Amino acid sequence: MRIIARSVNEGLVIDDNVRVTILEIQRHHVRLGIETPNQAPYYREEVLYFDDDGGLAAETEESQPVAEPLVPATAL
Repeated sequence: MRIIARSVNEGLVIDDNVRVTILEIQRHHVRLGIETPNQAPYYREEVLYFDDDGGLAAETEESQPVAEPLVPATAL
């Protein structure tokens, strides 16, 4: 894991095609803007790896998450 300090309106680029921008920082929450090419699918980590009880989910077809579309950063 890499730890990178960023402030509001700062960001980083991953692999020349994923752009992450810090939109807002509150007490316990950070809002991120993520831009990817061609509306690439993404998965929230807690949905992908954890079941409803907070334990690790089994890797089965039934436990696979549905991709949610990204919202362009300009729409936030």
